[in-house]
Amino acid sequence: MKKLVVITVLCLLGLSTRAQEPHIQPKRKHGQGCKEDLFNVLDKQTKLWGYRNFEGEWIIPASYMKAFEFVAGKAIVQKGAKLGVIDCSGYLIINCEYDDFLEFAGDRVWAKKGNLWGLISDKGQVIYQPAFDELRKIGFENDVIWVRKGDKWGIFSEKTLRFVASPTYSDFTVASDEVSIVVIKDTLGLIDNFSGKYIIEPKITDMEKISGRCFAYKMNGKWGAINHLGEKVIKSDFDLLKKWEASLILAQKNDKYKILNEKGKPFSNTYDYIGPNVNGFGVFKFNGKYGYLNKTGSLLVAPKFDQAGNFFFERAIVKLGNKYQLINSQGKFLSANVYDLAERDSTRKYFVATLAGKKQILDLGGKMVLNELQDVKFHDSETSIRFSKLGKYGVYDLQAGKIFINPEYDEVQFFRFDQFLVKKDGNWGLADKTGVLKIPVQYESIDYYMVEGKAQYVVAKAGKRGLLNDQNGQIFPLEYELIAPATNKNYVLKKDGKYGVLSIKGEELVPFKYDYISNVVEEPNTPAQPLIYRKGKKSGLLNYKGEELQSLEGSLRYVGESLYAHTEGSSVNLINIKGETQNKDALQEVTTYSEGLIAAKKEGTWGYLARGGKFVIIPVFEEAQPYLNKLAVVKKAGRYGMIDMLGREFVPFEYDGYVNKEGKRIFYKGTQAFELTRAGRIKAME
Repeated sequence: MKKLVVITVLCLLGLSTRAQEPHIQPKRKHGQGCKEDLFNVLDKQTKLWGYRNFEGEWIIPASYMKAFEFVAGKAIVQKGAKLGVIDCSGYLIINCEYDDFLEFAGDRVWAKKGNLWGLISDKGQVIYQPAFDELRKIGFENDVIWVRKGDKWGIFSEKTLRFVASPTYSDFTVASDEVSIVVIKDTLGLIDNFSGKYIIEPKITDMEKISGRCFAYKMNGKWGAINHLGEKVIKSDFDLLKKWEASLILAQKNDKYKILNEKGKPFSNTYDYIGPNVNGFGVFKFNGKYGYLNKTGSLLVAPKFDQAGNFFFERAIVKLGNKYQLINSQGKFLSANVYDLAERDSTRKYFVATLAGKKQILDLGGKMVLNELQDVKFHDSETSIRFSKLGKYGVYDLQAGKIFINPEYDEVQFFRFDQFLVKKDGNWGLADKTGVLKIPVQYESIDYYMVEGKAQYVVAKAGKRGLLNDQNGQIFPLEYELIAPATNKNYVLKKDGKYGVLSIKGEELVPFKYDYISNVVEEPNTPAQPLIYRKGKKSGLLNYKGEELQSLEGSLRYVGESLYAHTEGSSVNLINIKGETQNKDALQEVTTYSEGLIAAKKEGTWGYLARGGKFVIIPVFEEAQPYLNKLAVVKKAGRYGMIDMLGREFVPFEYDGYVNKEGKRIFYKGTQAFELTRAGRIKAME
């Protein structure tokens, strides 16, 4: 299996490894290049777009499906599904026959027709026939551009209409107007954007962007650096080079550390260790003791601590001997107090200290605001601090400097809207940010829904649910098994095993006679309307007036694209809201639509159907997963692999198993696991 660390590196550079999807709307000043400013405006009566001047006069009549801003006297407009270009008088200089444009560069523009890009003049004349699958500009003024043909990238000259670098690269990153990082197989190289010649041949195994003018790279096990012109500025003899601060580099060599500038000049002394720059401060170690550097790499606090934490809000925790203290950004102790332990959350403006087995809350000045505590939950907010004292929980407000929920509860949980769930004797209630109980402590659970910006609370007790408003007023009594919000302030409810729909005023819109009605609690991905119902052996669609739009034998399931899977016996059909069958072939099973395709099983094998119900990828697979990021996991001949949207093999069929774990696609070959990276490559997992 090939190692693919280089792809991950490109992602870490913060630059795309693929060409960006072109944007047809340039970000420029209104009416640029025209005699007067012209504004693209929607005519509310005709629902069409045109252009007006500052006085509101229609200079170019509203006759377009969409109209974009003028740039250099030209504007992109849409008629039907196609795009064209007009001048300031509204004259169509490029016919509406294209699917996308890049921004104009002088008298020419890249235009997309169908799936391919070509180059045309500002008069609509074809300069280079559509031939490229994807484009990415190299700076706005340059006449060279990255183009993709098939799965390979190259550099094309708009001036000579020839390749500067032939399409041989699997990935690339534009490092600057002058140079690009390229990928061949598992290694990186650096080429000149204008000549296509290698500055560094593809032997680089890792790279880090220091700034727009400096890149660190690893080759033959050692790190060096080049500038944006491709000139070597730091000799390749370091064990590590990485960005430390703007234009500064953390360098490691033979277990020693120093800070360098982009030309390799030292900006700090040599130390045994230098940590990352956090909020303008860096921890360093020298002769067994820790100190701090400022953001320029200069000495801020001499090495005298046995441990040193990072600075947050210009405060840090340090350890001297076996005791902890707090210091400010000048390295001065905030007080003479020492503690057995000091802790903090980096996003919170207070500390939690432990002394003689008891906890204290300290503010940023090191002042004790609450003590003699057993526990402190200091991860909720900057100021609201949950604590326990004598076995009971309360909440302290650091800003107000007072306890606003007294320590009398068995448990306190941070909720929403500066509210807290409080528990006593096994029951829950809800307290607001002043400590006042909005919902009394008498329920087994409390949840909420937002309706027109206001919270409505679902409370549960003894297996029944009710609904309260934000003033503890009853909306629905405590007698339902399910309460789920629907459209127009309606709720789907379940009572005595039957489903119905009530308005927020308690009006019965759909009677409680159904065995099931779809809802966002039990089926989060099902549309809010129409509702799917089940009654006995029949299923169908239902509106909020209680009208049954469909009544079918078997079951219904929403699968996306406004279609439903109707299962009756051993057969499955895709139907629309009118009950019309969409599939051309008899089906046994389907998944859900994803990215325009749905996996479907026919005569024992799986393939993929398009929206029209026709197989676009014929059923030859033993298993098939929904598409994700234009790739789908399938099983063929007992092995797992991946295919693209055209059914072409993307990941070879050589894996014994597959699992989607927390959003990660993981393949198995024996006991070895492999992960699909965001760059679309398979990488062995440790």
